[in-house]
Amino acid sequence: MQALILVGGKGERLRPLTESCPKALLKVGDKPLLQHIIEYLKGYEFKEIILCVGYLGDQIVKYFGDGSKYGVKITYSREHRPLGTGGPVKKAEKYINRTFLTMNGDILTDLPLNKMIAFHQKNKCIGTIALVKMPSPYGVIHLTKSKIKSFEEKPVLPYFINAGVYLFQPEILKFFPNGPSSIEYDVFPKVIKAKKKLCGFRAENISWLDIGSFKDYKLANELFRVKRE
Repeated sequence: MQALILVGGKGERLRPLTESCPKALLKVGDKPLLQHIIEYLKGYEFKEIILCVGYLGDQIVKYFGDGSKYGVKITYSREHRPLGTGGPVKKAEKYINRTFLTMNGDILTDLPLNKMIAFHQKNKCIGTIALVKMPSPYGVIHLTKSKIKSFEEKPVLPYFINAGVYLFQPEILKFFPNGPSSIEYDVFPKVIKAKKKLCGFRAENISWLDIGSFKDYKLANELFRVKRE
């Protein structure tokens, strides 16, 4: 199975760190964020990886090369202008020839891809979206009437959100327009309107972190340090 990773963004919320370094190469622990992702995918037997690069993409190409150092084969698809989340997938269409995974390049997770793949195949979905429980950005206070009972720091809420990890059949690519687009807002509504089977895989009791801000980046490094200790 092929995996496509979106690493073309500018990482503007992580400036100034990303002014001269792409987000994908920012260190989490002792290695770049993207290396963690590649090693995670390799653990599930993904050996063919397509990197959709854009902003400061030459640095990513120089660092990872053909992927042989990491036990995978890497192909690069370049975007010369911002294409959102959907545009890079469409641009890489010529490299895709079977069921493929698409993943945002700023996600750290232990989501069980083997179970997600089995779910996707069993349900014969044109696309499957990984869903995770929504983490609260704030701590909450539990009350008994007007008396404070306890504090809970950033609990997981009982709602599912898009985890930024997808499994797609090549057939879905016809719903991706050429040029800039959003998977969530431009592609999925078309798929649903066409009454194609778009599925949601609920992943519970897993770790998942979207590194989109300094706060998230700091947390990722703290979690990595604790794990190593």
